[in-house]
Amino acid sequence: MDLVARQHANVHEHLDHMVAIAGAPPAEVPLGVRNRLDAVFSFLHTDLLPLMAFEEETLYPALDRIPNVPHTPGAIALEHEPIRRAIGELDDRAGADGWQHWNGELHRPLLVLHAVISGHATNEDGVDG
Repeated sequence: MDLVARQHANVHEHLDHMVAIAGAPPAEVPLGVRNRLDAVFSFLHTDLLPLMAFEEETLYPALDRIPNVPHTPGAIALEHEPIRRAIGELDDRAGADGWQHWNGELHRPLLVLHAVISGHATNEDGVDG
């Protein structure tokens, strides 16, 4: 479960970026905000979505076979769908160059995404140990 713990540390780092970006005023689109937003988009698409697929295909089925796991991993996998929807909403609102269109429209989707990912990571931590 060390891999999952390392991934969760990475997730929490990006969640902090999401909160910082969501709190940035629309007029503030300096390089720092742009870089954080680019890092979040990159993380979501190159790390988080593939990690969720790995968990669904490999990790959760293995955990489901272990007796006395505190939460049913298969049920926790269902939490991936709201995360995917939140990422899709963020993508739709941001467009191809979201940082260039920063106008506050990303505030809500970033906070929703933060909430669903945080809740899911907490539930997974209960399974992992």
